[in-house]
Amino acid sequence: MSQIDDIKFFRDLNKNPDWESEISRAETEREKEADAAAAKKRGKSKEKEAPAAPAEKRETPANDIVANYQRTIELVNDFSLKKEFKNDAEGERLIANRKEAVLNLLRKILGDVEKYIAQVNSLRLSRLGEYADAKSYRDTIGSSDAARYSAHNILISDIKLAMRLANVSFNADFPEARRIEEEKRFSDLKGLSEAKIRETLAQRNFVRFPYGQGVFIDWAKCPKDPIGEREFIADWAFSFYDSLSKLEEELDQEIKRTSHN
Repeated sequence: MSQIDDIKFFRDLNKNPDWESEISRAETEREKEADAAAAKKRGKSKEKEAPAAPAEKRETPANDIVANYQRTIELVNDFSLKKEFKNDAEGERLIANRKEAVLNLLRKILGDVEKYIAQVNSLRLSRLGEYADAKSYRDTIGSSDAARYSAHNILISDIKLAMRLANVSFNADFPEARRIEEEKRFSDLKGLSEAKIRETLAQRNFVRFPYGQGVFIDWAKCPKDPIGEREFIADWAFSFYDSLSKLEEELDQEIKRTSHN
């Protein structure tokens, strides 16, 4: 199964109401409608004047956020089978595909953050006096806010996809029963008996990530309501933003190293 197939698989799961327990599709639609209505009423993004969350939410310093993201990259890249299974070619192939998929998602999240911040900054820099008339201003703001909203959605989606794929494939803190059920859906394990899947998983040297099942983000602190979740991820993105260049270089090197192995 290629890393593209892995990512597509998890994007499909994201549309599955049985998997998506944290936020229902109905809640998502209500949240979208509320956000769009608020933006229309104010004529600007709710993030325009306050792109960062209140100070009390910033409990994790930016350097810790970056260090834990880097640690996640290292754990994924160094993930392996247990010593006694090192010569199992099929097991190594499965792990290599999962590693490449997660590393590419982690790399994509860095770009997602950059695009999201750029859209928020574009809204912040917009001034009525720069436009010929109020209609032109409203049209531009509306378009920019739609782009900001879309960028935010992509960031949220990719964070969840990366967490899930890392949890199922590598995380020692992920429940065994859930791991087995999700592994059954992968094409490279589909059709195997549960006993054979357990045997395959028993080869893996599972690791513990910095934030447990949150992997690289302190998901335990994320509010359960849709608006709170969006604000939490926006705050994380702003805290993370300044260190992106260095991380992008490191991830590019890790992806190249994984691909050559």
